[in-house]
Amino acid sequence: MTFDWNAHRFSGGVLALDLANTVIFRETRERSQDRLADPAEMPRFATAAANFRRGEWGNVQFSSPTSSGEITVLIDVREAINELFRTAVRGGGFRPKPLSVFLRLGSELFGDEPSGQNLALPRPCEQRRELPLASAAFLSGVRLFEPARLERDQDMSKLSLAVFR
Repeated sequence: MTFDWNAHRFSGGVLALDLANTVIFRETRERSQDRLADPAEMPRFATAAANFRRGEWGNVQFSSPTSSGEITVLIDVREAINELFRTAVRGGGFRPKPLSVFLRLGSELFGDEPSGQNLALPRPCEQRRELPLASAAFLSGVRLFEPARLERDQDMSKLSLAVFR
């Protein structure tokens, strides 16, 4: 099924939550729908995300996964982000198990050893760059832990996971 990747689909506030919200009605099995179940939607989502998240990323294009392994990683990152932040929104704080799953995926994406790559979210810039969508979503999730954001968003219920609107 084809979706219109419009501004409403990107109301999570950051790429990480927009990706988590690609599954709608998660809580109701009969109504639940994965908007990325059709692999043809992934490049469309990546293109729309680059347009709607310019404030977060600047002139960055997101490459969508092409191999089955890359698709699996993207879906795993999405589900880890969903579990981590949904638990926090429900009042459970950042629980160890969802946090460890999220960080393990980051380790797989970026490696365990420092090698010139860092986990700092690239700041908006004019120079065009390209990042894998899964990596960008992970880094976007990391940014939600920044002290200024945590202080500003102390009420976790204000994070925009679609089920809680």
